[in-house]
Formats: sequence, structure tokens, C-alpha cells
Amino acid sequence: MISKFRILIFWLLVPFLPLSGCGGGSNTAPPASPLVGINVSPNTTITTNEYSQTATVSISLGSIPAADVTIPVSSSDTTEGTVDKTSLVFTKTDWSTPQTITITGVNDTIADGDQSYLILLGPAISASSTYNSMEKSIPTVNLDVVDGSFVVSASSVNTSESGTTATSPFVLAPLRLPMSRFRLKAPIPQKAPSTRAACSLPLQTGARTRPLP
Repeated sequence: MISKFRILIFWLLVPFLPLSGCGGGSNTAPPASPLVGINVSPNTTITTNEYSQTATVSISLGSIPAADVTIPVSSSDTTEGTVDKTSLVFTKTDWSTPQTITITGVNDTIADGDQSYLILLGPAISASSTYNSMEKSIPTVNLDVVDGSFVVSASSVNTSESGTTATSPFVLAPLRLPMSRFRLKAPIPQKAPSTRAACSLPLQTGARTRPLP
């Protein structure tokens, strides 16, 4: 009678007993492994322009490498953009510390429109089978500079209708180097009854900027 009672208790408790695999192991799922890969920030298309505009990106690894990882860095088209480093090295201690790359747009002196190119990372060189031969590319666009475009730098001034005058030096910078001497004329409209004034600025070949008083 006691044996039957023990068997009954056992079968009542079976649904509540913890399950175990072969060898007494737990059925708990192992923790997720870190995300292996080359991380780029910002993770978007990078923009430069032919006026030597620069952009900076940060590179790091997604997990601890088993050995040092060397990542070659290059541009797919150096006539559109260049990089300031040829390689990055990550170790077991600094794998997650971002390292920066500066990308500089190049003026190709051709009106060819905006041009896409890539910043190439890799193939990586490492004794770690996880990271060896890994590679990634960063999409980049170099904005074209149209002939005749200028950058204007000036400070604001105040005048009055009673005749108060003010001067403010400003700089005109052509985004392309002029191939020959030319004169820039800029009409300056004023309210009646004043008359229109005009200014002109001669620029020499190879002169990138010249202040206008």
C-alpha cells in the first residue's frame, strides 16, 4: 500500500520536475556571443566636396579578437577623395576604442558632377581566423564644384538713412583656381533716391582669395 502511494506521489510531481539533458546538463540557452565585425560610425554615406571639405569616421571592432588585427585603409578613387591613414591596428585591449579616419575631397578640375567612391577597409590581416580577411567599405560622395562658384566671407555692419556709413572687409574665394585674369563686378542695389553703386575685383591666375576693402 505504501509503495502504491509513493508511485502515485511520483507521477503527480513529474510535470514539475526540472528537465536535464544527457550528463546532467542544464537546458538553459547559452548567452549570445558579441557581434563580430568592423564597426563604422556614422553608419551612413559620407560627403566631401572638391573644395577640400573633410569628413571623419570612427572605426572599431565588434568583439575581442584572438590576436592583433591590422585593417588596411584606402580610397577606391584618389582623384575624388583621400584618407589620412593607410592602416589601423586593433588589439585585445583596445578593440572597442574607436580610431578615426579623415577623408578629404579632391578637386579634379573637371565638371563631372557629384562622384561616388568608396573608402575601403581591409582585407584584414590577423592570426585570428574570425577577423582575418574581413573587409568593409564606406560609401562616399564627392560633391562637384561648378566653375564660377565663390565662397563669400564677410561681417555685418550697420548704416542709417541719415548718412551714417560703415565699411566691412570681405573675401571672395573662387572654388576653382582661375585659369586666366578676370574681373568680378558686383552691383550693390540701394534704396531710392540713392544711386546704385558697384564694385569690381581683379583676380590673378592662381589667386585663390583676395580681400575687397
